[in-house]
Amino acid sequence: GEQGAPGEQGIQGIPGEQGAPGEQGIQGIPGVQGAPGEQGIQGIPGVQGAPGTDGDSAYEIFVAHYPAYTGDETQWLDDLINGNLSQYLPSRAGILQFSPYQGNFYAVSSYIPGDETTIEIPASYEGKTVVAIAAHAFENAKNLKSIVLPSNILYVGDYAFAGSGLVTADIGYLDEIPPRLFFNCTVLESVVMTASHSLLGDYAFFGTSLNTVFVKGNELSMFLGERAEYRDGGSGELSSAIVYLNPEVDNSGVIDQTATKWWYYDYDGTPKKWETDVNGLAYRLTEDGNSYIVGGYLLANAVLTVPATFKGKPVTEIGRRAFLGRNITGFTVSLPNSINIIREGAFRNSGLSGTFIIPDSVTLIETAVFQMVSLDKLVLPETILIEQNAFTYQTHITELYFKGNAVAWSDMLLLLGENTAISGASPIFYSETEIAGRWHYVSNVPTMW
Repeated sequence: GEQGAPGEQGIQGIPGEQGAPGEQGIQGIPGVQGAPGEQGIQGIPGVQGAPGTDGDSAYEIFVAHYPAYTGDETQWLDDLINGNLSQYLPSRAGILQFSPYQGNFYAVSSYIPGDETTIEIPASYEGKTVVAIAAHAFENAKNLKSIVLPSNILYVGDYAFAGSGLVTADIGYLDEIPPRLFFNCTVLESVVMTASHSLLGDYAFFGTSLNTVFVKGNELSMFLGERAEYRDGGSGELSSAIVYLNPEVDNSGVIDQTATKWWYYDYDGTPKKWETDVNGLAYRLTEDGNSYIVGGYLLANAVLTVPATFKGKPVTEIGRRAFLGRNITGFTVSLPNSINIIREGAFRNSGLSGTFIIPDSVTLIETAVFQMVSLDKLVLPETILIEQNAFTYQTHITELYFKGNAVAWSDMLLLLGENTAISGASPIFYSETEIAGRWHYVSNVPTMW
């Protein structure tokens, strides 16, 4: 038969209540730790690195720091062993120590030696004048080779330089030389001194090698005096030394006519001896070293001819006070056409007389050049500068030969100033062709047409 129809869906039952939670279970016991694994295989070693750069040798480091050294490494090792490298190292300055002196001044109390060989005492310290050097201040300073004292040093103590390494010393402003000042300065050879002293202490130069004394003055007798044989306790170091005089530092105009040895201060302040020729003229180089200056006259020849050259270099100047007080009365004086300048006081009080020809090359005549002389004939170049008082205090020039014309003479008069011996003269003008009342040279003698 046919399938019967589905029955109706029954009604859903009511849900049951949720049961209570169960109790927590007990934690289990931890398991035993496993055994360590086997060690792995060691890796392959890396490639070796490149070698480093070699360091500088001691020689290379020295040359890098002191490039003035030019020797090779072998020479450097030799110099190192023999102690010859110190000259290339930075110098270590000595220390002058000062102490108050009589309230408002300072004295050099001591010296801590350095590497310097020359000491120039300062004129002041902390704004106050340095007037003294204490006893023993530089004693046994073997590094010192020369020392210069300023003009304001009035007092120096005993033994101040005793036993030092001084070779030369300038104490030219010191009036009182204390006992044993240079005692046992065994290498001391020269000293600059004033011409006279109020005190010359016993044994001041004892034990030195003194052979040259540069005296700041003109007169030998002033220096030697009556005590020469008693100086230095009879040892004779000072009295037996060769004495050189300096007319440039003495304003008196008096000169020792018998003296034949002269000196001067060079441009660096050191004393130098004049060079001389067979005619008795003394010379010194100009500062640039390219020419010579006539600085003095050491003989008494009746003809005084200045050469155009000396030792292959031109003679360009007549020096300051070159013929001061030299008594060249009646001499025939001739200057070359190389002379450019005649310095201050060159012929002052020299007895120069008669005719004097100033070469065309001369461009400057300084002050006092022809003071206190007796010229009666003078030849002047056309272009020249004459300083004030160059021709004062002399007899009137009677014949003035001018190497120019009236216009040039008028220009010169504007610059002459106090030179009445020239400005008051009536010039005779020059002409190379015959014109009445003019002059020209005949055998280097000014002659009227």
